[in-house]
Amino acid sequence: TRGEKASGFEESMKYKKLTNAQRSGLNQIPNRRFTLWWSPTINRANVYVGFQVQLDLTGIFMHGKIPTLKISLIQIFRAHLWQKIHESVVMDLCQVLDQELDALEIETVQKETIHPRKSYKMNSSCADILLFAAHRWPMSKPSLVAESKDVFDQKASNKYLAGRPL
Repeated sequence: TRGEKASGFEESMKYKKLTNAQRSGLNQIPNRRFTLWWSPTINRANVYVGFQVQLDLTGIFMHGKIPTLKISLIQIFRAHLWQKIHESVVMDLCQVLDQELDALEIETVQKETIHPRKSYKMNSSCADILLFAAHRWPMSKPSLVAESKDVFDQKASNKYLAGRPL
């Protein structure tokens, strides 16, 4: 058949004795899978009319009301997973920087204490990593990664703050 094939789990549950509530729950699995697959397309400001709201304890912004997607994302990122991912990325970054101390002329890499809400609070920030240079580095004004016209006209410094948003 050309239809979507059910997963092994769904197939194995089909013949078991289930309550109506359990059976209707199984019927929701393909809907959730579909919604998650298309969520980057569905969850855009120009597709849905509605207020932009931030999903609790994540950096995900929802545009309009999409209950299936909201429930799925809340389940995926339960138990502070978003915050744990952020902390893990910062730790990995520190390890990579530690391995490249000489090449990057870094004296020490210091992981800062991460504020519990830092990974998803978008209107303020603080450094995740503090780098101490072996020599003084030329500095530019803060800029985004995609900006290519950095002007290094600021005072040189031996400290560099790095923040890693998710």
